[in-house]
Amino acid sequence: MADPSSAQKRLAEQAERVVQAREEELAAFREKAAAYEKYLEEQLQKDRAMASLIKDDIVARARMAPSPPVSGPLTPQTEDVVLSKRISLTDQIRAVAKEILAERGGTMSRADIKSAIEERGLVINSPDPAGLLRAALNRSGDFEHIKNVGYRLTAN
Repeated sequence: MADPSSAQKRLAEQAERVVQAREEELAAFREKAAAYEKYLEEQLQKDRAMASLIKDDIVARARMAPSPPVSGPLTPQTEDVVLSKRISLTDQIRAVAKEILAERGGTMSRADIKSAIEERGLVINSPDPAGLLRAALNRSGDFEHIKNVGYRLTAN
């Protein structure tokens, strides 16, 4: 039978090897973590520089763009103005339809109004564009619907 003290020595040596292996694993992990931290700091610095360049470009473009003479739903505006003052699709439809009817005078069918709106670049993004146009015009006091004829501006 083996000497109990030699069994304890082997157990102690095995425990020491486990501790040494864990210390080596921890040292390797710390090295990798330090390298990764350095990498992330470099990437963050590059990302900050890119964000700054993009912001500077936006400001420079806004300064170069001529100011629009009249502000309306289809007038190009700076990004800041558009973001701070969003116009609903319904309001855009009404404004453009009002411009079209004022320019052309008289009465126009809903299909003709829809075509004219789209020709001006306004996309009526809806599952039922004709229904949205009808609702926008009917719910406004600016338009009068004449059955089987179309829409005209009210005499305000």
